[in-house]
Amino acid sequence: MRGEELEHLRARGFALAPRLHRPNFISGYVSLYVADQPVYLSADVIFNALHESFDTLVADIEQHALASSLSEGLSGLHRALAGPSGAALPGETRVDLDTYLSTARGLLEATPVEPVAGADAAAVRALVAAATAGTGNARIDLFGSPRDVDLSQMRPRGHYAGDPARERYFRAVMFLGREGLRLVDVVEGRRVLRRRQLSAALALRALSDTATRAAFTRVEQAIGAFAGEPEALTYSDLDALASAVAREPASASDERLLLLIDAQRGERPRVATSLLVHPDGFDGTVPQPVTFSFAPQRYTPDSMVLSRVSFDRVDAGRVPRMMPDPLDAAFAALGNDQAAALLRPSLDRHDYATELVTARELVDAHEASYWQGSLYASWTAALRTLSPRETLSEESTLPAAMTTEAWGRRLLNTQMAAWAEVRHDMVLYAAQSYSMSLGCSYPQAYVDPYPAVWSALGRWTERAQSLVGSVPWRDEPARARWTRWSAGAREAVRRLGEIAERERAGGEPTEAQLAWVNQALNAREVNVVCATELRVDGGWLYDLYEPRMQLGTDRAIVADVHTQPDDEEGNPVGRVLHIGTAAPQAMVVVAGAPGRERAYVGFASSYRERVTENFDRLTDQRWRQEIARAAAPAWMTPGR
Repeated sequence: MRGEELEHLRARGFALAPRLHRPNFISGYVSLYVADQPVYLSADVIFNALHESFDTLVADIEQHALASSLSEGLSGLHRALAGPSGAALPGETRVDLDTYLSTARGLLEATPVEPVAGADAAAVRALVAAATAGTGNARIDLFGSPRDVDLSQMRPRGHYAGDPARERYFRAVMFLGREGLRLVDVVEGRRVLRRRQLSAALALRALSDTATRAAFTRVEQAIGAFAGEPEALTYSDLDALASAVAREPASASDERLLLLIDAQRGERPRVATSLLVHPDGFDGTVPQPVTFSFAPQRYTPDSMVLSRVSFDRVDAGRVPRMMPDPLDAAFAALGNDQAAALLRPSLDRHDYATELVTARELVDAHEASYWQGSLYASWTAALRTLSPRETLSEESTLPAAMTTEAWGRRLLNTQMAAWAEVRHDMVLYAAQSYSMSLGCSYPQAYVDPYPAVWSALGRWTERAQSLVGSVPWRDEPARARWTRWSAGAREAVRRLGEIAERERAGGEPTEAQLAWVNQALNAREVNVVCATELRVDGGWLYDLYEPRMQLGTDRAIVADVHTQPDDEEGNPVGRVLHIGTAAPQAMVVVAGAPGRERAYVGFASSYRERVTENFDRLTDQRWRQEIARAAAPAWMTPGR
């Protein structure tokens, strides 16, 4: 380290050195391994490894289980629609469902799908083409009603981009998740019952045989295990609604049917995800449509927060705060009080403290069962343990450097980067918020000393292990690979937690624990022609990455988390807020029991943000190519 980096190390007891970055975490820790440096095992590297593997696990489950189940369910409904059961339906309902199912199947299947019950084939092809193009937004007609659709959401991102089969699955699920059957729509700020779409939803239920229901149940259970609670009505909700509607006379009023739907939907949707207009002169917040979907998008606390602190939810639509700040999610969803001070300029400008605190209270009120209900929620719970109210609860047992405001920003950087990673992995399933339009060794080791985060990640790995065991795999090698990985991940996190417990008690790793740390990477030098290069062929940290990480691979990722269709004047801008990561940066930390402090070297995440326009949604490939345009937030600068 040199210059300003050394000054920060002397003054704060730690320093970040972006200058000493590496393409990925494995590359960084290998460089420390061969240099025999005392190693600091940051939570960042474990979050990163679990994210990389979770992303691959989701892709494998989609490929080996979900894509076929979704195809089976949709084709089963389409066959039933073409058969005697479908023929008994009103003609309008048959055509509506034929259009919808043909479009969804046309997006999912590798070969064109033709209508079977009177739908306009040209209209279906136009819908499929528009969704495949994934450009801008458009007004389309579904079930006899116009709706504004953000077609840019159909553009594959994350692990879906570049693989034709994954891209088709992405478009189909995004279409089904975002463009479900609107039982309740919104027109000029008012809720409107869509009887035609309600009839179509009930008809879908009637067309579903046991095999079809089972196929959609497999999809629902897997997506629920990934990302949590649905934002739309599901098949089970439709069962209860159908029973309630059946008890009503045919002349039941719209108001009565709206009450029945509301009784079934509960608080859903909690995230504003639709392209809706706040009408001129409308006083209050515009409600959201209520939909039925085969693959609903999922509620996440961070999306709920971003939704609640954006127009038109601030002061009942009187404050045009069009774009939220990622720090809103840090404070209210991740529970980081330090973020509130960093948000002061934004709070002063838009006066949304009431909405922000209310969102925080709603997140804090979630029951313990919610935080263990999905891998996304469990990941968020782990990130919440890194907030100051948790990490500073026993301040006297921490090294001095870890009780400073600057260290708090380092942990905030960890939280934000890991949040970006899980949003990247769940880009297809997490409901996105919208504003209204308008051979070496480590001689010593130190682990991030937060037992709570290791315990929370342990629960996350338990959920992952349970998911792997419950998936109806169609590929035995994939099942075996993920069974081994989940067991290994659970054991690694358990051991890291034990080391953190010793550190908080004033101790150091035992000889056995240090020996295990030194098994993190099996690195060796090999001669290649006239040069020597490093290779890694094993180790528990290396094995946490599935697939294995190549030393020179750039693994920066991006996720789009909020969409602002219009600016404050009502002009279309299509701004999209992206959060992501850049190359890991070196970090030196002075830590250890009193009288035995020493400098440890590790690697920390590099969190970045960027806003694009014209509904431009970035893929990982473009993010990496244009990384210079993604800025580190200003609040990280003083911590370097």
